[in-house]
Amino acid sequence: MSDQKEIDRIQAIRKQQIEARDPSKKDYQTQKIITKKYKRIRGNQNFFIDGWKSLSKAWKGFLIGGFIGLIINIILPGFVSGTGGVLLGIAAIILCMALGMALGGTFDWRDNLRDNLDR
Repeated sequence: MSDQKEIDRIQAIRKQQIEARDPSKKDYQTQKIITKKYKRIRGNQNFFIDGWKSLSKAWKGFLIGGFIGLIINIILPGFVSGTGGVLLGIAAIILCMALGMALGGTFDWRDNLRDNLDR
């Protein structure tokens, strides 16, 4: 009986030694450490958030205005019957996009003025 316990103990020790020498495990741990450091240095990045931040305020206003116009286009035909509701909805999309772009353009212009005055 004691021989079986000794064999099991030796097999467990051997298994631990093999796992400790496993190069794939060490590579995985090294890669994990490198990835952590790289993410900490670079910061978390999100494609959509970075893309939105890179847009000028004029284009942001254009997109937001288009979204508001689309909502109006969905709701308006419920209040105005016939093709008039659809045409008014399309006009609302175009108007909201134009207003959004104009408003965003003024914010861009204001920021440019502030940057030039700071020099």
